[in-house]
Amino acid sequence: MAPEASYLVSLQIRGRSNITQGEESFCLEPGEIAIVDSERPFRVGFPDSVHRILAIVPREMLSQRAPWMKDARSCRKLTLSGPYSDLARRHLVHLTRGDDDLSTSEAVLMVENLCNLLTLASAREVRPNSLAPELMMQSILTFCRQHLHNPELSPSLVASHLGISVRTLQLRFQQSGKSFGRWLLECRLEACSKDLKDPFKQGDSISTIAYRWGFNDLSHFNKAFRARFAMSPSQWRLGNQISSL
Repeated sequence: MAPEASYLVSLQIRGRSNITQGEESFCLEPGEIAIVDSERPFRVGFPDSVHRILAIVPREMLSQRAPWMKDARSCRKLTLSGPYSDLARRHLVHLTRGDDDLSTSEAVLMVENLCNLLTLASAREVRPNSLAPELMMQSILTFCRQHLHNPELSPSLVASHLGISVRTLQLRFQQSGKSFGRWLLECRLEACSKDLKDPFKQGDSISTIAYRWGFNDLSHFNKAFRARFAMSPSQWRLGNQISSL
């Protein structure tokens, strides 16, 4: 049973699924994705044998990225066309392979990336004039999160990948209230802090964790970490080890 406050994301692999929620009813064909609000009544029927991938994503995590989902009282089927739908399908398949030994922080990032891709794919049906800047920002953040480990990640690299100008990228970050550099630093520090708390990462040195998330200057990392968390990385790790006993 799905936990409260979540969305069910269903990727049809084989066969068909008939899904009904609210005033919406459709047949999900192979390759199509449906998003269903688990807090509202819905029905799913299978006219023949099926194979599908089902993921549960936190309602708040997806709604923050796709605010139009909050007002939707029905299930939603994502169009097959478009690069983001294809990326979302690939990501769902990858999540179910089970051949990656992910840490807690890595697993959270994978779910966040799925929510970002679902946002971009579902927003194709929303008024483009009002969502174009938001879509662009989500695309920027998705790419950045996927490349946090790259020490060469920069505004010019991101802008070049997305086919936009550096000025446009910087403007999008300004509108979000943070500069590119500040956002990137905070994300990397947060990822490092989670790895330092992860019991499965206790064998990794602090420098290994810092370099894993894109830092290439250990002195800068230590200074930035202390400024963010009011303690050194080693103190942070030790404090979390003691609290878990």
